[in-house]
Amino acid sequence: MKFFFLVLMIILLSSFLQGGDDWTQKSPSSPPSARDRHAMAYIGDDKILLFGGYTGSKNGETWIYDLSANTWEQKSPSTSPGAREYHAMAYLGGDQVLLFGGDIEGQSHTSTTFIYDLSENTWTELSPANVPEGRRWHEMSYIADGKVILSGGQRSTSTYISDVWLFESSTGDWTVKSNPGFAPAFHSLCFIGDDKVLMAGIWADGYPWTSYVYDLSDNAWTQKANMSAARAFGDMVYIGNSKAMFFGGRDADGWYYNTTYIYDLNANSWSTDNNSTAPSQRIYLRMAETSLYGSGYIVLFGGSTTETRQNDTWTFGGADFPLPVELTSFTASVNDNNVVLNWETATEVNNYGFEIERVKSEELKVKNFTTLGFVPGAGNSNSPKSYSFTDNDIENGTYLYRLKQLNTDGSYNYSNEITAVVAFIPDKFLLMQNYPNPFNSETVIRYQLPTDVFVKMEIYSTPGDKVAAPVNQFQKAGVHTIKFDALDLPSGIYFCEFTAGKYKSVKKFIILR
Repeated sequence: MKFFFLVLMIILLSSFLQGGDDWTQKSPSSPPSARDRHAMAYIGDDKILLFGGYTGSKNGETWIYDLSANTWEQKSPSTSPGAREYHAMAYLGGDQVLLFGGDIEGQSHTSTTFIYDLSENTWTELSPANVPEGRRWHEMSYIADGKVILSGGQRSTSTYISDVWLFESSTGDWTVKSNPGFAPAFHSLCFIGDDKVLMAGIWADGYPWTSYVYDLSDNAWTQKANMSAARAFGDMVYIGNSKAMFFGGRDADGWYYNTTYIYDLNANSWSTDNNSTAPSQRIYLRMAETSLYGSGYIVLFGGSTTETRQNDTWTFGGADFPLPVELTSFTASVNDNNVVLNWETATEVNNYGFEIERVKSEELKVKNFTTLGFVPGAGNSNSPKSYSFTDNDIENGTYLYRLKQLNTDGSYNYSNEITAVVAFIPDKFLLMQNYPNPFNSETVIRYQLPTDVFVKMEIYSTPGDKVAAPVNQFQKAGVHTIKFDALDLPSGIYFCEFTAGKYKSVKKFIILR
């Protein structure tokens, strides 16, 4: 009897230590053929791009995996980068992915740069003024809006490369950045937020256990905690809540693994995540996020076991690493010059609420998202919840919106970005009252134009002296907004005189110090 209870306790303890299973094998119909040495990248809206790899020969297929539908779809763009292996890809922003390098038929260590656009289903080869030297076994990662970081690899002389490059979509060019001081290959990079990437799973004259963080704002590498074991040839992704996950790979003795490692950015520590079900031991696998900031599941596809190449599809998340908020939809509708945002969640865990952020599309490369407002969350919920926010009276243009979901512990995740196009033409001229009014140093002045016209706006003091002329130019029809800075003006009553064609209007405002 004592033996029975001892066995029972061991089983229960083992079950407790095991935790929940985060790996789930999916069974999509008609997946890509078994392969390794391919590349995958998040491409927006719960979707992943897969390109190329080795299937017995070099492959040039383009595939999209849709997590919400659990489907693989082979795309047929009119042109493509050509069959290749050992290349790297990274999310660029919007629905675009950047590809660089790899081996093609008849040429290894290429230096070509391509962009895939999902909405257009096109591959476009770029001609940057500055180009990294040709390579394979390198790695790339999204690091900021419209920016991708490239690290390491092997050149054609079979020597390894230590350089680091930054690609910027605003210029279409590459620039050299600071390197970590060694030449990595077969390593992994993943975006961890705040313009930073994590490097781990490194092959560099052996299998070092070390990991590093690169900060774009400082252009500097910082060594972090050693991995729990020396691995390379695996892959790594960001899983949200300041954590990254590394899977698979091999050690210096050639042993293959299917261990799941978790890196905690806040604690600067690596640990093992135990799962009773997981992908088999493998190398040359690929993983990708289904949400840029870790608020979605991770997808793994393919790789090589000790026996053969694989074409299985797996997801990671939902047990020991629950999704803090499962966002099921996020949409924008335009009503005149107002944009109505609606979103829904399936479940919520410690959800403090949502900050709504916006940037004008043409300003994305030079400006950051700005916060428009806040909508409280439901805290903890197992039932669907619906939310809405209206961005009122905005100028004509194309806008990108995203949600910053805040947890009660201060951590946060970002939603996918959505687009809204405002093309409102008012039916009359109108100068609106500034707000706030009275004000201390800055106020917002809005006006609408039914036609393209020359606009003049002048600010006068009570005695009639002109103290400012914030607008004096030809402008297109639509709703316009300016911010008037009165920091250099004394307290008092002022008048805003507005002229647009034959239309004239005057508004009074008050500065209070």
